Amino acid sequence: MVNKKKRNQLESDFEAPFPYLKQMSKGGDWATFKKANESYFNSLDSKCSGYVVIDLSNQKYLFVSDMLQNVTGYSAEQMLTEGMGFWASKIYPDDLQKVMEAGRQWYTKLMDLPLEERTKPYGSFCYRITKSDGSLIWSLQSSQIILLDKSGNPSVELGYLTDITLYKKDNKVNGIINYNGTVTYIDSDKFSPKKKIFTTKEIEVLKLIDKGLSSKDIAMQLNKSKETVDKQRHSIIKKIDAKNIVEALQKAKLEGVL
Repeated sequence: MVNKKKRNQLESDFEAPFPYLKQMSKGGDWATFKKANESYFNSLDSKCSGYVVIDLSNQKYLFVSDMLQNVTGYSAEQMLTEGMGFWASKIYPDDLQKVMEAGRQWYTKLMDLPLEERTKPYGSFCYRITKSDGSLIWSLQSSQIILLDKSGNPSVELGYLTDITLYKKDNKVNGIINYNGTVTYIDSDKFSPKKKIFTTKEIEVLKLIDKGLSSKDIAMQLNKSKETVDKQRHSIIKKIDAKNIVEALQKAKLEGVL
């Protein structure tokens, strides 16, 4: 848990570039948020092909720019309704696992940093997207965490997309992580094969935890003892090297387990 003094400083830092973000995380509306940060988003509109704001804690979009439809053919309403799984389903199959690995490296880099530094790095990754007409484009996705939760885990992410089809000269899924001017390159050719992390039963428990069920509820649904479910929760956290079950869920989604 973040101590109160440091938490207050973090919230102050967040409110500097995004004055309405804290209120929005408690149920505010996008129109007010964007108006409070109008100059920033006006500049963003001119620099990319569209952007999204993602609630990482609940794995859903808070906002999808209408501009994305001009590039992908998919409407903001469709993406908001169908959720983040919809976008993942449009990533070219040969690129999907590599994108997951790039995301894992990005997340690991963030979590290795002190709390006050976790909103400073940004990651940029290129991959192919299938448009609504079936054609492929190369997209450059840039992401930055703009809010942490009370435990210091990434909570809200700003992601923006640029069509780089005309400039992409190879078929590599690669990218960079930029932290205070220090650039770490991510090369898909160096990604190691994925190993199975959890057992089938652990994945079953993890999916139910993701739905908000308690250990007691899961035990009843799976006809197990609560003690057995608690042991599986502990095993999940340990296997994925997480601090708690919330972080375990986030990491599992980045690994493509859920």
